[in-house]
Amino acid sequence: MDLKVIVGPGCSSSLSEGIQSKIAELTKSDFQLTVCTETDFADGAVLTQIDENIRGADVYIVQSTPPPERNFMVLLQMLQAASLASAGRVTAVLPYIDIRQDRKDRPRVPITAALRLQAIEQALIAASHKHVMFLHPHFPQVQGMVRLSTDVLYPTSSFLLVANDITGSDFSQVLPVAPDVGAAKLAAHYHRRLGTGSYAIGDKRRSDNDQAEIKSIIGWIVGRTAFIYDDIIDTAGSIKALAAKLRELGVDKIYVFATHGILAGKAIANLQSAGIEKVFITDSISHDGDSLPSDLIQIVPCGELLGEAIWRNNTNRSIHAIDGMFDR
Repeated sequence: MDLKVIVGPGCSSSLSEGIQSKIAELTKSDFQLTVCTETDFADGAVLTQIDENIRGADVYIVQSTPPPERNFMVLLQMLQAASLASAGRVTAVLPYIDIRQDRKDRPRVPITAALRLQAIEQALIAASHKHVMFLHPHFPQVQGMVRLSTDVLYPTSSFLLVANDITGSDFSQVLPVAPDVGAAKLAAHYHRRLGTGSYAIGDKRRSDNDQAEIKSIIGWIVGRTAFIYDDIIDTAGSIKALAAKLRELGVDKIYVFATHGILAGKAIANLQSAGIEKVFITDSISHDGDSLPSDLIQIVPCGELLGEAIWRNNTNRSIHAIDGMFDR
C-alpha cells in the first residue's frame, strides 16, 4: 500500500524531521510527509483536515498528546478522518500519550488510561485495518487494554550510544539504577546490555502530600557512576530524592536517562539542584521554543526509530528486529 505519514502538531520539529529523513533513506526516495491542517474556532474548538487523497493508503498518524486538552482531540480527529476517508490501514503512532492512571489507586477516581484507549479504538472504528504503536508506555500491560494489534518501541539503542560516549565503552564502574520497583526491569535490561556487574533499585515511598522519598537503595553503589533509568521525568521530584540518597551512600557521578521529558512545574529547578552531571531525554515530547539548560539537559532524537518502525510495518518486516527492542 502507498505509504502516507501525518505528523501532528503535538510533535517536535526534530521528531518530524527524523521520521521523514529515515523513511526517505529506507525507501531510497524523496519521501515527504502528508500535511494535515488544523482550524481553530473562537470557542476553543478545533477541526482537522487531511490535505490530500489517502484512499486505500497505509496511513500513519503520529501525535504526542501534551497538552492533552487540545492535542488528544486532534489525535482522535486525525484518526477518524483517515478512517472515514477509506484508508487501507490506519496506524496511531504515539510517541507519548498521558495514560499513567492504569487502575483505581484511591476511592472514586477514574482509570484514565482506559478512557484514552477506548477513545482511540472508537476513532478507528471505521478503518478496515487498524494498529497502534507506543513509544515506551508507562506500563507494559497497555497492550492488553486496547483491542487492537500493537507494537511497543524503546529508544534503547540511542541511549546505549550516549552511554558509550560518556564512558568510552568502559562500563566497569557504571551502575544502572531504577528509581523504584516499577522501573526495575528497565534497569535490569540496561545492566544486561551494558554488561555491568549489577544494578540497583530505589525504595520509593510517597508521603501524604504526594512528595517522593527514597527510603533506601538496594545494591552496592559506593564509588560507582550511577545511570538512572526511567520512562518519565515529570516534576523531577523523584529524581532529586534519588540523587540525594545516591550521594549520601557514596556514588561518584549521576546521569539520568528518561524517554519522556515532561519537565513540568519545578522540574528544571529540581534537576539543577540535584547534583546531576547530565539528563538525557528523547524528543517524544515537544520542547520547541522552550529554553532548556543545554549544560544539563540533552535531547536524544528518536524520530529515526519511529521512521524505521513505520517503514517496517508498511513493508511487513519485523519490528522486533530493530536493535534495542526488549526481549519478549
